[in-house]
Amino acid sequence: MRHIRLVSYAITLIGLLLVVAAVGLDLSPTVALVGLMLVIAGVVKIATVAIWHGTLGFGVPLSHHDEQRDALIEEGRR
Repeated sequence: MRHIRLVSYAITLIGLLLVVAAVGLDLSPTVALVGLMLVIAGVVKIATVAIWHGTLGFGVPLSHHDEQRDALIEEGRR
């Protein structure tokens, strides 16, 4: 999950750098548009990863899931 979060930040940062470069260096409007699209995609991805991590528990280690499964199996045997 950490890698996905880092990629999300990188996408956003690259987009911001492209927008700043396009405005500051008077580059093509296409460069600015690509930068803005990367910023939007990065922000959406950051939000999505945060939701996954917070609500769906994708950030929980597998060992925790194994412990829960084992506890449910033991409870079912009683």
